[in-house]
Amino acid sequence: MTFWPKASPSSLKPLKYACTVNPEALPESTDPDYEFDYIDIGNVTLEQGISGLQRMTFANSPSRARKPLRSGDIIVSTVRTYLKAVAAVPTEAQDWVASTGFAVLRPNHDVDQRFLYRVVQSNPFVEMVVAASTGVSYPAINPSTLGTISVPLPDHETQRAIANFLDRETARIDQLVEKKVQLLELLDQRFRNFAAHLTTRGIDSADLVSTRIDWNPLAPANWEVRRMADMFSESMELGGEDLPVLSVSINTGISDRELGDEDRHRMVNHIEDRNAYKRVRVGDLVYNMMRAWQGGFGVAKVDGLVSPAYVVARPKVDLYATYFEYVTRTPNCIEQFRRASKGIADFRQRLYWEHFRQVRIAIPPFEEQRQIANALDGEAARSDPIKTLTQKSIDRLREYRAALITAAVTGQIDVSEHTRKGDTDRRLDAIEAEMRA
Repeated sequence: MTFWPKASPSSLKPLKYACTVNPEALPESTDPDYEFDYIDIGNVTLEQGISGLQRMTFANSPSRARKPLRSGDIIVSTVRTYLKAVAAVPTEAQDWVASTGFAVLRPNHDVDQRFLYRVVQSNPFVEMVVAASTGVSYPAINPSTLGTISVPLPDHETQRAIANFLDRETARIDQLVEKKVQLLELLDQRFRNFAAHLTTRGIDSADLVSTRIDWNPLAPANWEVRRMADMFSESMELGGEDLPVLSVSINTGISDRELGDEDRHRMVNHIEDRNAYKRVRVGDLVYNMMRAWQGGFGVAKVDGLVSPAYVVARPKVDLYATYFEYVTRTPNCIEQFRRASKGIADFRQRLYWEHFRQVRIAIPPFEEQRQIANALDGEAARSDPIKTLTQKSIDRLREYRAALITAAVTGQIDVSEHTRKGDTDRRLDAIEAEMRA
């Protein structure tokens, strides 16, 4: 099966002809004190490459940290392949080790590393990897199967010309994407600052008194300091087949509709039997134990089901639920949850109910909770349309970028002609227009 365009003039050859797949591995006899930067599947995205390296020693590393990397290597996710985790190892890499969930591609001497990276980054290659994967809940591809996937492999001079062209053109697109991402981050930061102020100082910030809470030392005098356990109880109610499966995002809170199949597979503790999921009711505060330290909280807007890896905190007193969603997602409160979480590294942190219940918080009277939540809802309503349009623009640019890479590596764009004339191919007109917007 191939997803490469039929009109592609480039010759197709198995990937293993272009590189060595998984050239080396750390033996169990490795020095326990050997230090390295670890790359897991969650540290790699198709758009951003590698980020969030975790420094550790061999003795304290997970058993899957076994694939040493060199500058010029390319890593391709072989598990949960729908995540499209593909990246090139940069020149500054030193003592980097990847998870066994990656296949490491080390290009042959006659293959331009930049060209091969563009090939495995392209849509047809990723689609073939996904199609060749096996398994429903945890799809994966065997490295030997990966090596048999056909890829375009023109002569070295053509590879270099295509790589130079794509380096230049994608850099221009990436610059615009980065500007738009910065705008989103600016809008998010402004909202977080506003939310942090209202949920710790109130509407008028009058008559502040000591709370004896280190992350929120001062609060209005009419606010009450209480433990989470005073306001919520853990619900272990199980669900049923007729309820939608929901998720909690660190960016948008809890979903209000059924997850798609791909999104359910992304859940770490995905289970096919819906009766094993926890039931949530409207107004429940729900958090992901593994993402609480990143702000993975939300208040349910519909009845539904969530993964057993989530905690369902059901109000037992009169509370304005939306207020608590806002306060639990503020930076200072998230830091408190991070401190209360247990685990030897961030990627293993868990916020269990017995620790969440002990967290103390200063809360306003019910009516002020409602006023603060409404003020934040209003601010979100003003900024969300701008964020939506900006995100759509980013998505379009990334689609253009992906299409450009596929067209170039398959020879559908004459990169030498484009470079010589200094003009743009018709396929690039949409990108040029978008970049001038």
